[in-house]
Amino acid sequence: MSTIQDIQGTFGANAAKASTSPRVDGQERFLKLLVAQMQNQDPLNPMDNAEVTTQLAQLNTVNGIERLNSTLETMAAASAAQQTLQAAILIGRDVLVEGNKIAFAGQPANFGIDLPEAVDNVTITITDAAGTVVESIDTGAQPRGTLALQWTGKNEAGEALPAGTYTVSATARTGGEAAKATALVGTRVESVGSGAAGIELQLVGRGSVGLGEIKRFL
Repeated sequence: MSTIQDIQGTFGANAAKASTSPRVDGQERFLKLLVAQMQNQDPLNPMDNAEVTTQLAQLNTVNGIERLNSTLETMAAASAAQQTLQAAILIGRDVLVEGNKIAFAGQPANFGIDLPEAVDNVTITITDAAGTVVESIDTGAQPRGTLALQWTGKNEAGEALPAGTYTVSATARTGGEAAKATALVGTRVESVGSGAAGIELQLVGRGSVGLGEIKRFL
């Protein structure tokens, strides 16, 4: 009985100093239950030492898992912060993202075409705000991947066009059949942040996009 009283006294002193974290609360509840079991055990059929040891081992296992989870959460937060810091070098870089509107301001404008498979030919068409075709380009055979291009703002006759918003579209063919071709437009990385889906880039005129949505860094 004195052993039980010693356990209770030690437990009470430690409980007064313990943190109120979920892990410590769980330890307190377990020890209270263990002491209660020992106090109310049948003197003729006392608890087996192996059973007590097993319960203590289970408690340690649970505590170990909680500490591991806490460590992993800390590591994940540190990794996310490091990735954001590394992505900061992308600020000011020109990129290609999915879209079809070229904002021409008098300087050569970046755009491109994304091809999920090799094609025999790609025809690129650029139209003005009125829907008039100002330039049409046949690129010939192209491999799978991203084709980065630049438009100088001139029509097919070589005449300079006014600043404004132009639309780019593309059609591709392979073996006489239509193939997929996605238009890309150029923009610039304005800032970098961290969102629910990971690293997010704030693009000029495009808003926020995930890092995986960038088709090419120029």
